[in-house]
Amino acid sequence: MQSAANLARAYDHHRRQVEVDQVPFWLGAGLNGLAKELVQQGREKDAALSFQVAHLVLTGDPGEGPPAQHIEKAAFFSRRNLQSLGADTTTALPDPVGSPILVLGDILGGAESIQAEGAGHEQRTERDTEGPRHSGAEREPSTAGELVAQLTRSWAPGRVPIREQNDVLLDHFAGISGQLGALDRDLGREYRADVEAVTAVFPDGLPEDRQDLEALAQRMRRFAFDSRALEERGERRVRWLASATTNYLVWKMPGGIPTNGPQVLIDLMGYIGAILSSEKRYQDSARDLLLDCTEAQVCLAHRLPAVVLGRFPYLRVWLLASVGTYLMLAGPNPSRPQDSYYDPRIHSDDATNRGLHRAQREHWPEILLRQWRDQESLKGACFALASVSGWDDVRAQWLVERIFEASNDDRKELDRNFWSQAVEELMSAARKVRVATNPWSHEESGSSRGNVISSDDAGRLRIPSPVLQAAVAQGLSPGDVITVHGNLFKGRRMPTFLLTNRYGPLSVLKVDYRDKVVREVGNFKRYAKRLHQSNRPSECASHAMEMYLGENGDPLRAIETEYAFEEGEKPLTLSSWIQQAEPDDATAIVDRLLLNTMRPWVAHVRRDRIDLRSEYPIFRPAPASDKQSPDSWASVELARITDPRVRSELGAPLNAHERAAGDWTQKAPGLPEAMARIGDAVEWISPLWFAAELAEVGSGALTAVIDSFEVGLRDFDTLLTLSHGDLHLDNVLCTSGGHLPKTVLIDFESAHYGHVCKDLARLEASVLCQVFTWDQAAATRIAARIADSCFRPEAGLLLPQEDMDLLTHSERVALTVSQRVREIAEGCGQGHWPIRKEEYQLALAGALIPMARYSTMSVPQRWFAITLSTILCSALQHHWQLADWEGGDA
Repeated sequence: MQSAANLARAYDHHRRQVEVDQVPFWLGAGLNGLAKELVQQGREKDAALSFQVAHLVLTGDPGEGPPAQHIEKAAFFSRRNLQSLGADTTTALPDPVGSPILVLGDILGGAESIQAEGAGHEQRTERDTEGPRHSGAEREPSTAGELVAQLTRSWAPGRVPIREQNDVLLDHFAGISGQLGALDRDLGREYRADVEAVTAVFPDGLPEDRQDLEALAQRMRRFAFDSRALEERGERRVRWLASATTNYLVWKMPGGIPTNGPQVLIDLMGYIGAILSSEKRYQDSARDLLLDCTEAQVCLAHRLPAVVLGRFPYLRVWLLASVGTYLMLAGPNPSRPQDSYYDPRIHSDDATNRGLHRAQREHWPEILLRQWRDQESLKGACFALASVSGWDDVRAQWLVERIFEASNDDRKELDRNFWSQAVEELMSAARKVRVATNPWSHEESGSSRGNVISSDDAGRLRIPSPVLQAAVAQGLSPGDVITVHGNLFKGRRMPTFLLTNRYGPLSVLKVDYRDKVVREVGNFKRYAKRLHQSNRPSECASHAMEMYLGENGDPLRAIETEYAFEEGEKPLTLSSWIQQAEPDDATAIVDRLLLNTMRPWVAHVRRDRIDLRSEYPIFRPAPASDKQSPDSWASVELARITDPRVRSELGAPLNAHERAAGDWTQKAPGLPEAMARIGDAVEWISPLWFAAELAEVGSGALTAVIDSFEVGLRDFDTLLTLSHGDLHLDNVLCTSGGHLPKTVLIDFESAHYGHVCKDLARLEASVLCQVFTWDQAAATRIAARIADSCFRPEAGLLLPQEDMDLLTHSERVALTVSQRVREIAEGCGQGHWPIRKEEYQLALAGALIPMARYSTMSVPQRWFAITLSTILCSALQHHWQLADWEGGDA
């Protein structure tokens, strides 16, 4: 009706000679709108005729100078649609047709004459190419609710409950997009909110009478199409969903129309398109929703019969517009949603009528793919095409065909063949990778994100097995078939896998953030190669293909480290091996690791003066560009530990403001007993408060200690050496065979020159808190010995010989290893300048405090780390205060 009204307006203005200069615009806009309706009706020949006349009217006489911008936009709309229909523009009026294409009187009905608009022309946006809305006295319903209220009066008795139809439509939608899991995330939340709005549209239910229902379906479909110019995007979504609900009942009701299934798919595509064209397309927070919507849109379009998709060009426009959004957000060098509006890659010389010369969104896929043919971008683009296709070979090839089939470029056949082959190569290589175990898959984690890598609330990456296969395939040698095993490294935040081929273990592959992968490759060349070749991997390389995190588009890569063992050897992490070892063997393996494997690092030290606090992020006063984890410092680390998620997991309100160790000590296994053992002469403090004060982000309570020359933290005389930076026992591989296995280091992302105690303290913290989980009695015994070593110099060894029989096997292993690590730390000192006891304790506290937030550790393990860090921090403050007093008395 709106388009017919525009034609009537043009005739009225011409007849009365009012605003004659606007007549071409009203006439062209009206013909454009009617032509679009004809396309939707499948009358492409009549639509082409209307578009040709519209273009001829809008372009006018070239000798009159360039047309106004709003007229040029409408003419461009005509040209584009003629191209989609495979028709040409014309310079002369076509021959008259034998009968009217449409009868305006039938469309306008009994509407009163259109009132002339006031002088002046309102500036139009690109969506207004059909002209203004009809403003007759008999107003059309403005909402789906108003439309149903009008129609209800003529319905026969009998209603079908709307909630039942909502449920069956949801099941149908989920069945189509089930492997994506999209309805379990943001799209599902949006959908369910819109379902409630649809329920309100039909307060009494849907008509039970078939004729009433079919009439409602036809009217609601037209009403949904008419919503494209609506500013209220929520109403658009409700109309499409109401149309889908109605059409589904027409399809499935007894005696219904069995061929009505595609109508439901079209309505759901319209609903998805309404979300994708809303303001959310420029909201960074909606990135994952936009990706989900596009994957669902591709699924829906692929399910449509080919004849339906080919007959209605607007379906292809919806499909490709959504894919264009996906490629922009998840292809090579992805843009953020809010930046996509200004992205120069979608500039088009054919879009000079648009303000920034931005191509129409449905042309983005073709434009972007033409820019990504180089080797640097090719794999990432193929990855995006495979992801949006749900890693389905047939669907991916079908999508490439859809992207290029209506192109007007002479290279379209070459482009289509190029991308078809490139996507096939990626997916063919992925088929040569078999995933035996993947603890980071969405199925294992209870998540549902099926096509891209995502992260959970704790920052653990989740990688679907099809994506993992594609990542592994980048390192395949010709003829190789690879099997992927993840259980060896289960529990890590970053997905890490052992790869095997027909001969046995081949390499270790990890997926991590791109910057960390690049840093690890550099560290391997700079530091790891100083180790003996039998004690390290032979090579470490980054895969070129970039993947992107679903929530925010952060770039990810796979890094592959060559395996260092012999054929037939069964690999283990040192954490797994030491749990079964005898105490003497555990000590021997620690000697082998620290004094043999790491000897080229540990033995080559240099003395320097440093701010000791900067060596440990939890105590670091500010970011340090030349240190491990340069962007991590006390404020960042403390915020992570006091995050509501962590506090909820621990079940206690830890904070950095309270000085005293409060009520939470009752949840810390072994801590109340250790406090009672040492006595009230010591002030027991919160390790988080201690960290905040030491880093000078607290109240300033430890300023005297920090500035003290006796303690010397700001200008600390110590030894620096090459450090692994993250030396826990899962970052050491060994073999299961033999009495004392070889140890091999992996994961060099954090390697750097650092404090000599750093790796040793991190290793002890790992043994005490990560390898074993202690019950209350064991935690009490271990905490007592740690407390004695901190507060009672006369206590001597952590593990006195007379106490051996009082401990379990695991306790003896842990305390034997801890004692040996401390002995090695002491041995690293120099005769006249030994490593101070408090120096090592600060390093150990720096390793223990962050464990409170480690999602890879169990809650009891994290609480025991809090127990030990409380003891250490209280001991450090106690000793520093004594040293300061003694220095003052002197």
